[in-house]
Amino acid sequence: MTTPPSPHASDERVREVLDTANQWTRAALCTLARHGAALRRDDADRARHLLDTLAPWPPYKAGQFLFDLMEWEDFMLDGDPPPPLPLGEAIDTVGLPLTWLRTAAARVSDAFDGEWVAPAAPAAEDLPQLESGRYLYQDVTLGAWQACCLLLGAEPAAP
Repeated sequence: MTTPPSPHASDERVREVLDTANQWTRAALCTLARHGAALRRDDADRARHLLDTLAPWPPYKAGQFLFDLMEWEDFMLDGDPPPPLPLGEAIDTVGLPLTWLRTAAARVSDAFDGEWVAPAAPAAEDLPQLESGRYLYQDVTLGAWQACCLLLGAEPAAP
């Protein structure tokens, strides 16, 4: 939705700043969701296991509540898809809820005493497009988990 210009220059500047923040937030959420969709596509069993593990965790439930309340699914799918951001920028842009997830991933990594190796992130061209009608919160969560693990070098080594 486009907001008409304000007759007051300061109001227009505020709108421009908020538009930029919205664009970055949308790009970050879509980037994480596309990485999550790639995980779901490439390793469905692992994706289901991760979601089942995270589902009872209160920050996961709070994130789902806020995701629905703020109608982020509609926000993410409105307009042309934004190009993917680097994963570190996506995590930093989305903020506090992902800080909790990053902290959890760090504790998991610490528990393995260096027995973890960093995964390879899919290339931008290998990420699936997001689809309308698909519940995106789980994909955002999976993508965020993957990003946190990648940034921490915390991915279990292959058996």
